[in-house]
Amino acid sequence: MEDSLSHQNTGFMPYLVATSQILGVAVLAITGTWLSRYRGGFSWEGPEQFNVHPLCMVLGMVFLCGDALLVYRVFRHETKRATKILHGALHILALIISLVGIIAVFQFHQKKKFPDMYSIHSWLGIATFSFYILQWIIGFIVFFVPGLAFAYKTFYKPLHIFFGMGLLVTSIATCLLGLTEKVLFSIPNPILPERCTLLTSNTEQSPKSTDDKEIRQRKYNSETHLLGLCLPSHTQTSLTSYTDKPHSKLNPA
Repeated sequence: MEDSLSHQNTGFMPYLVATSQILGVAVLAITGTWLSRYRGGFSWEGPEQFNVHPLCMVLGMVFLCGDALLVYRVFRHETKRATKILHGALHILALIISLVGIIAVFQFHQKKKFPDMYSIHSWLGIATFSFYILQWIIGFIVFFVPGLAFAYKTFYKPLHIFFGMGLLVTSIATCLLGLTEKVLFSIPNPILPERCTLLTSNTEQSPKSTDDKEIRQRKYNSETHLLGLCLPSHTQTSLTSYTDKPHSKLNPA
């Protein structure tokens, strides 16, 4: 009876695992094609170095981490030691690949004199990666280092599973934020709703003509932090007249 229930509960597992692998490979293929064909390709030197970052983070923190979580579901009939080693090996590989991606983006920012940690994606990404390293270290000590009492392993196991799933969800959210940010920064002339004003962290002198004014208002500066705010019409009029003054600043004195 129990064998029948077990078989019934795991009957769809191969199909679910296969679907997850197909979707994962598709995400990697789409990300790689987008970066190689439309963003200039990959290189450790030059502007293409940035493209190493999104591909490595998607591969490491999403695909490989997801596979590591599936190990105990897929290989449930294998020995516990074998599944534990495979689980740890996948996490090590994910850690190394993700570290390469993080080094790439920080080096790119250094070469281009861009500020680090300037967006929600940056802070959420560093927090997720830091907790991932902490999770890996604690898991290695608890489950791989011999001599630890079985009671500690039993106590920590549900916490390890919970935080592992939470980190995977956070990694996916962080990757989506980063890819969306990259797409927005790549749009040459973003079209905003009529009642939206585009604010930038830098200011410019007043335009010389009406045409220059229109060009300036539609200019997309990808090297500054952009913020789109939907404001009422009278507020837009006041803000426009204020920012049209020479050397005016948006920040209060």
